[in-house]
Amino acid sequence: MFRTSLSILVLLAVAAAGLPSHAQTTQNKDQQEEVVRVGSNEVVLDVVVRDKKGRVVKDLSTSDFEVYEDGVRQNVTSFRLVTRGAGAAPSDGGAKAGTTSAAASLNATGGAGRGVERVGAVALVFDRLSPESRVRARQAALAYLGGGLTPEDLVGVFGIDLSLRVYQPFTNNEQLVRRGIEGAGSQNSAPNVSRAQEIAGAAQNTSQLQSAADQTQSGAGQGSSDAQSMGGTGATMMDLAAAEMTQRSLETFDMLERNQQGYATTNALLAVISSLARLPGRKTLVLFSDGMAIPSDVQSTFRTIISNANRANVSIYSVDAAGLRALSADQAAGRSLSTLGRQRLRQAGSLNDPGTPMMRDLERNEDLMRSNPDSGLGQLAEQTGGFLVSNTNDPGVRLRAAGEDMHTYYTLSYVPKNQNYDGRFRQVSVKLARPGLEVQTRKGYYAINADYASPVLDYEAPALALLSGGHAQDSFLVRTAAFSFPEAAKPGLVPVVVEVPAGSVSFNVDAEKKTYHTDFSVVALVKDESQRVVRKLSNRYLLSGPLDRLDAAKRGAILFYREAELP
Repeated sequence: MFRTSLSILVLLAVAAAGLPSHAQTTQNKDQQEEVVRVGSNEVVLDVVVRDKKGRVVKDLSTSDFEVYEDGVRQNVTSFRLVTRGAGAAPSDGGAKAGTTSAAASLNATGGAGRGVERVGAVALVFDRLSPESRVRARQAALAYLGGGLTPEDLVGVFGIDLSLRVYQPFTNNEQLVRRGIEGAGSQNSAPNVSRAQEIAGAAQNTSQLQSAADQTQSGAGQGSSDAQSMGGTGATMMDLAAAEMTQRSLETFDMLERNQQGYATTNALLAVISSLARLPGRKTLVLFSDGMAIPSDVQSTFRTIISNANRANVSIYSVDAAGLRALSADQAAGRSLSTLGRQRLRQAGSLNDPGTPMMRDLERNEDLMRSNPDSGLGQLAEQTGGFLVSNTNDPGVRLRAAGEDMHTYYTLSYVPKNQNYDGRFRQVSVKLARPGLEVQTRKGYYAINADYASPVLDYEAPALALLSGGHAQDSFLVRTAAFSFPEAAKPGLVPVVVEVPAGSVSFNVDAEKKTYHTDFSVVALVKDESQRVVRKLSNRYLLSGPLDRLDAAKRGAILFYREAELP
């Protein structure tokens, strides 16, 4: 017999009226990151400081830093300069004014003898790339290695297509790393293809045919009703219908393909970040990509990448491997937006206006605004304390600075003055008393006073905050059970079942569309006898249906089923 206890919470996160129903997102858009949490109530920040010439600054002390959380200044409880590599030396005044040398601070963390705190892990990740971009990314990755690896460096090489491929597991062997880079640089993958110009051309053709149809139909209304005119009208309307179908097929395929590629990229990045989370200290993920467009369906997972990277202390350095572009992404998106706008204006005053709502066009506008490759890559870098390398055919020069960030940085920690860990986003900013310096650090965190081995998904954060605060009073009936069904190959197989009466859930009603929808999550934590969380299980429910079936839906039950394999 084994003993396990369950701590289970059903979180109801009903979308606000101003939230788009197709997205069903329960977080604010600015809630995009976390910092790593050590112990029960300490926030740790890695800070890279450079001067105007891009050189790393190493002579700062505690008094040079000011840390603010939600605009409230915090008291810095620990401070140190971390230096790694063969040439690393203890900082001056290691025992003065709260400043410790790297060696002393690492010993203080209990890492002496293991040396794991000194390890700097780097993941080189090659996204789907065009042949030209693969060459540029390979050269940049080799340039990043520079003069070689130090005894404290671990480097892994990964590739993303529709799955994650490991070209080289983490190793300190420089020859193996270079071989992995060569393999990733020569991979054949489906590149991120922008169809913005093709779709814009189809939209322009539709608009021209629509104008021709309007003119023909207007002439027919003034008495031109002979057979030739009618034949011309029929041909024009048929051409218009064909053009609209072609345009819609291109837009639909573009959306589906970008969603598929977006999920593949975000899930692969989550997996790599999760592997890096086990090491203490600052870690680096270098992403080589032709550009990372974020469709609306992938927004939630994209925020999860940033959140978990910050929680795992992983800084992302994004490289736009496409180099200098003949037509900038802003220009391409702008042309598409202009064409879409002109088409909608023609439709609004057209005799053939289909009368469809503008929501479809607004969604297309939103997707186009996100199609700029710098948008996703820039957010990943800025929000996690890295930087974006773009608009250059020689990214290796700029990327070498990422290696310097890995080997020389400051670590600050503080105990938040706000001790209410409610899962909400808190903005963090670091200011310097010395002028003319640039700061790289994370921008904030979710207030969750607990650590989890698996990635924290965006919809889990509010529930986990409540669970970490102790027992939450039940507001309605919830039935839970964990069953022991051991198998020969899986002696610790445990199905976890939760049943929630559907009538306990709040439903949003759209009277105009005559539909209902709800958005809630079930999160279950499996703990051992010492109350340590050993498994986190969850599922998000986005339920909808016709309004006339709402009463029947409320009479049912919502079932949550997950399997955990426990020690």
